[in-house]
Amino acid sequence: MTQIALKLYTMNPDQLLTFAEDVFTRMTDNATIFTTPTLALVDFQSSIDDLKAAQAATLLGGKAATATRNSKRRTLEENLTVLANYVWNISRGNEDIILLAGLPMKRRGPMRYDFLNTPTDLRTESIYGEAVILRWKKVSNAKSYEVEYCKDPMTEDNWVKSPIISASRTVVNGLLRKEEYWFRVRAFGSQGMVSEWSNPTKQLVS
Repeated sequence: MTQIALKLYTMNPDQLLTFAEDVFTRMTDNATIFTTPTLALVDFQSSIDDLKAAQAATLLGGKAATATRNSKRRTLEENLTVLANYVWNISRGNEDIILLAGLPMKRRGPMRYDFLNTPTDLRTESIYGEAVILRWKKVSNAKSYEVEYCKDPMTEDNWVKSPIISASRTVVNGLLRKEEYWFRVRAFGSQGMVSEWSNPTKQLVS
């Protein structure tokens, strides 16, 4: 059966914007088919514009600009996932309808699972100056993981992404000594499936 495979985590911000703009254009052009999207396309366009502006602001540098860009990216990714689920529900696997929305597809047999567990038992340790090692329990069916960290106090706009990894452990470098950071992790599976974020864990950098 044909499935939608977003794989948004593989895209850099500019690629994500190009992809989102194409989806917006195609769904707008085919409004007679996509009549009642669960997310209004005007709101989807706003999230695209917000990320575009935030991405441009990062050219001037600064952690605040990067944190804002990351927050706007998460919003756009969530909106794309909402629209992908809507397209899937009305298409029931019909390739022609999925293609009209500009969404990528992956053919495979029946899904072996329909959700991913949230990573648990997240443990952190300051191993040397400006670095923290993270470990957590491996998630069944997970293909990769994404870690985010945030300097205390924790705010949603200040999370910073680390590179995507395949192992259930990683090292975050470049932190500030004698400062406390929060860490969290989520899992990615097949077909663009994403778990919830783990409970955040706080660590003092020694």
